[in-house]
Amino acid sequence: MAEQENDVQRSATAGAERDDALAKTLDDIEERVTEERKDEGKPGNVDDRAETEQIDSADQAPE
Repeated sequence: MAEQENDVQRSATAGAERDDALAKTLDDIEERVTEERKDEGKPGNVDDRAETEQIDSADQAPE
């Protein structure tokens, strides 16, 4: 029984480490794509979207 609990704990730890590594990889890719788009003068990168004014639409689903 204790061996099964250790296996579950190791599995959870490995999963969390994998999730962290994947999140870092995705963040790195997003940063590289943003810089590449900026360098090429292409609109629509993350920074452009962050600077846009939010539009309040009446047809949004209720929260």
